[in-house]
Amino acid sequence: MEVSPVMDHQVIVSGVVLSQLAHTCSCSDDCEGLLYGISKDIKKVEKGDQDDMTTELLIHCTEVVSFLAMGAVLSFYTGAGELLPEKLADILTLGRLHAVGWFRFRRNSPHGLSAREMAVCHSLGAVIKNPVFGLLTQSSSDSRATLDLRYSFFKHVRGAARCFSEIPSVCSNFAATTGEEYDDQCQTSGVEIPTDLGGFLSGSSAFQNVTAACAAMEAHYTDVSEKLEVASAEMCLVLAQILEKEASVAKLKRRLSPATATRRRSSVESSGKPPRSSPSPDLC
Repeated sequence: MEVSPVMDHQVIVSGVVLSQLAHTCSCSDDCEGLLYGISKDIKKVEKGDQDDMTTELLIHCTEVVSFLAMGAVLSFYTGAGELLPEKLADILTLGRLHAVGWFRFRRNSPHGLSAREMAVCHSLGAVIKNPVFGLLTQSSSDSRATLDLRYSFFKHVRGAARCFSEIPSVCSNFAATTGEEYDDQCQTSGVEIPTDLGGFLSGSSAFQNVTAACAAMEAHYTDVSEKLEVASAEMCLVLAQILEKEASVAKLKRRLSPATATRRRSSVESSGKPPRSSPSPDLC
């Protein structure tokens, strides 16, 4: 059996994560952040035409299961590509997940690494073992009728400061599913549904203050809604009472109208003068 001296590299990204990443990036002009997952070495056996031609390959596999969108540009590094330790101190490890690289999304630009991105990849090698870089670019056709979204993964080749190679990638569990199947798939595949930075920093004091303020506003809204319902019920009751009183007044008027007419005729007969009539509307 022959053992290959060269270690191949492969990236496996969940279809759930890839679609969520594409959606997050498409909602902004530029976007970048960290990739989280698991890195492991696996053995792959390739058999030839004869049994003695079997070859064993050692593959370094990086499985991307989540991501963290951090901002548009210079979110955790300087313009020269140097890392900002205070930005990365609390997010290199999130629960059981570890950072395995970073990603960047660009619009209307060539699908290739810039000098700054190369510098960032080189700097990340000091804190992340064998980091990968996911590049997503979006460009429009000449007629601007369609948009092209491309994604690739790159790695830094050791021993060369500015040498990078593209890594073969495999998209797992990427298929058309219903909402129910999508939820089941996420639970059984071990995929961490990615969220934004605020979700990961839910334990911070600023986030807790905002949460408390939102809870207070919701309680105030509920209290006001209940008071408005009570006031509406009282207004309906008062309106019903007013209508009842108006009906009583109208009934009383109908009862009093014959007696009023009788008194008016008696008054005319005693005075001997005809009653004064109002002018006809036609003469006005």
